[in-house]
Amino acid sequence: MKVWLTTPAGKEVAYIVNVDPIFERSEEQAIRSQSTQIFLSLFLLLISLFVVLRISERLTSPLSALADQLRGRSKAT
Repeated sequence: MKVWLTTPAGKEVAYIVNVDPIFERSEEQAIRSQSTQIFLSLFLLLISLFVVLRISERLTSPLSALADQLRGRSKAT
């Protein structure tokens, strides 16, 4: 931050630098927690996809078996 100081020699410019290790540490923790959240979300998304694929396989399996049986019967006649 730029401030003007009045000294006996006149006005002078002074720059104030605020180094706050707590702020820097909390910023690093925020980035770390966000990346952890992203990885967990992607992992849960992959698990959900796997579960949906397994459920759809179990639901369509009897129908595809029936279609195969009907196809076999139609070829036999």
